[in-house]
Amino acid sequence: MAAPSGGPVRGFGWEPGTMRKAALVGGVLLALLGLLTWGLHEPAAKGPLADYARLGASAGAEAMQRDLLAGFPPGTQLSPLVQRLGALGLRCAPSEAAIGTLLCTARLQARENRQLLVQVVIWATNDRLMSMSVGFQQQGTTH
Repeated sequence: MAAPSGGPVRGFGWEPGTMRKAALVGGVLLALLGLLTWGLHEPAAKGPLADYARLGASAGAEAMQRDLLAGFPPGTQLSPLVQRLGALGLRCAPSEAAIGTLLCTARLQARENRQLLVQVVIWATNDRLMSMSVGFQQQGTTH
């Protein structure tokens, strides 16, 4: 037997399943908003050096130097290190400042029209790594 019409209505008077559909659509919209917000707040630096850039200038330089020295301790051949730096996006050239010194640099685009300059200075003798120094420097444009 059918329920009598005109009696008290339970809930909001919507069709069954409407609240479930509304909750699903709201959840999807919140997820999309979260992804958009996360994407806008990520640093602009992309590629293999992005993880170091996210750490900041001093912490990123320390982490990169630690990682490079772990893979290429003093006394190792220079060519695999130069190849690794090239894979990271750095360009290496002999330094004019000192014989046996190699200077590797890269520029990363960061937020708010700023750039991050990455410099790796390598001191070598007889194609062997003697020591290495990594530095990051923030460079910005003023308006």
